[in-house]
Amino acid sequence: GAANLKCVMACVPVLQKSQEEVEVFGSFEAWMAHGLRISGAATATDFPLPDDGLVLLGELRKKKKNGLTRRPYIYIFLFGAAEDAQGSGYGRSLLQWAISESHRKKLPLVLETTTAINIAGYEKYGFAVVDRLEGRPNFVLMVREIVA
Repeated sequence: GAANLKCVMACVPVLQKSQEEVEVFGSFEAWMAHGLRISGAATATDFPLPDDGLVLLGELRKKKKNGLTRRPYIYIFLFGAAEDAQGSGYGRSLLQWAISESHRKKLPLVLETTTAINIAGYEKYGFAVVDRLEGRPNFVLMVREIVA
């Protein structure tokens, strides 16, 4: 059950220039269908909004200068480990799996993160910062290109 869940990763292949595959996750209905629980009486038009920085971070993928509007990629939409499982290798195993799938499908990996420790960790696996939010240096878009 959920009590035994140690680590989770959700990857979405983004094949359309419109990036509609990712956009489907950005609605209230999608959040609720995928398990988001909000205390109180939230509705599709009245619910707590995420931090503006998180919304703007998601927009970086759409900037033409970042090159993701012209090519397909695999988007790591969600990635995290339970606090008691951090440092146990679960995340490393999932990330290595994603990297192998990226090579197999010949598609780069893309993710966003918001902490310096995560940035450094992803860089160890070949990800590079391609853009960041002005005034929030740790809110970054990272890409891991296919290496021959």
